[in-house]
Amino acid sequence: AWSRSQVGRKSHRQLEPYLDSFDRKGAAIKFRLRTGTQLWGVRMAMLRDDPSLSICTLCNGAATQSIHHILADCDGLATERKEMFARITKALEYGRGDITPEDFSLLPETIRINYILGLSLGNPELDANVDVICRIFFKIADRKIRAQLTYS
Repeated sequence: AWSRSQVGRKSHRQLEPYLDSFDRKGAAIKFRLRTGTQLWGVRMAMLRDDPSLSICTLCNGAATQSIHHILADCDGLATERKEMFARITKALEYGRGDITPEDFSLLPETIRINYILGLSLGNPELDANVDVICRIFFKIADRKIRAQLTYS
């Protein structure tokens, strides 16, 4: 969460752009996803020592509910994920970043996930737009996942 000041040293007063927003819930979810502490399937299974908690409850498969699964494969979030990628593609078309929409769609899933989680696209304004799009998706995913959780 550290950023660099104008002289190139780490500054404790300057936050990463995705943390410095009015969307606290979206920023918190994104932060937890980046640090691996979001309480979704894999993390819940680890904390409660119950492997059955790692199974995705949103789709009918026996997939492990990881960030990769949520952003790439989960049937329960297919519509929302498709909308997120369509909005990112549109942002890339209008933004002047290092990556074109075609390049973005051809990237391996792991690299695309890194961009979704905050890797810079080469233009701060484009980064901010993509960040907002992704935080909306993360909040929807979090709401759906938490609605499926059963606490015992």
